[in-house]
Amino acid sequence: MEEINLPLRFKEKLDKNNKSFNAIIYEFLNKIEIYLDSSKLEFFPEYNNHGITHLNNIFKIQDELITDKSFSLLTAEDIKTGMTPIN
Repeated sequence: MEEINLPLRFKEKLDKNNKSFNAIIYEFLNKIEIYLDSSKLEFFPEYNNHGITHLNNIFKIQDELITDKSFSLLTAEDIKTGMTPIN
């Protein structure tokens, strides 16, 4: 099974936060992994695969676009909001 891979600095920022908050994030990501791995439903097959590889690429691009200076201003809450529909 392919896994969702958060960029290292995202993980580090999340790890500085409280454990119950992190549990919510990692539980959500685990559920998404399981769903996408077991689902045979293709979302917009004429455009691109919207599976785990796609999510990993989005996280990678987000990480590359955020400068170190800007990233230092982000909170774990900002990261959560950017990656999940949990608000």
